[in-house]
Amino acid sequence: MTKKKKKLTPAQKAAKKKRQNEYMTVFMNGKQKRVKRPQTIDGMGVDEFIKNNADPIWLQQNELWEYMDNDEILWNDDTRLNKQELLEEIAKAYLDAFETILFGPLTGQKITPKDLFHLAPTICLKLRGIKQNELNLKKATDAALSSYVATSDIVGELFDIPQMAFAFSYVASLLGLDLLSEDECTNILNYIEVNLDHLIDLTNKNNKLKWRKSR
Repeated sequence: MTKKKKKLTPAQKAAKKKRQNEYMTVFMNGKQKRVKRPQTIDGMGVDEFIKNNADPIWLQQNELWEYMDNDEILWNDDTRLNKQELLEEIAKAYLDAFETILFGPLTGQKITPKDLFHLAPTICLKLRGIKQNELNLKKATDAALSSYVATSDIVGELFDIPQMAFAFSYVASLLGLDLLSEDECTNILNYIEVNLDHLIDLTNKNNKLKWRKSR
């Protein structure tokens, strides 16, 4: 004789449905086990929902950098910067270096825009608030100049553009100071090259002189 299935009361049905929503059956080590279901939002996992819907500013404020696109952000231990912000930082540094051209005659030195990349390591320390001691200056300068020499033959006339040469030296200085990795440097330099016109516009904003690009 088949045992008659006992009907559940409305309360029991609700409790059962709640358990089904909260728990699921999985196989672990060949055995079935009841575990809590991953939390979802609108039917999506929390990670997927955040990645698809969260605003970059919200992610930044909540320190959820792992959800941010690598094309929008640079990672390092001390600072997380948007590429556009770093581009603007480099423009500010270039304008700072540009002022030395005016004081060159007073020191008996003729300084041209193409010479400004030499100043990038020093100004990098200044803008980043890093102590300008001998060790830090050497690390930044060695990285900038050695990278510049090793790359100048490869990029051809690109370094004839003062802003690009300065930007390269500035980014290499960040590498020497362990503020950026090699991959991050490559990433930001590619971004700068693509947006070189914007960098030139930023550096010419407060300058009367215009520097033409030639490739």
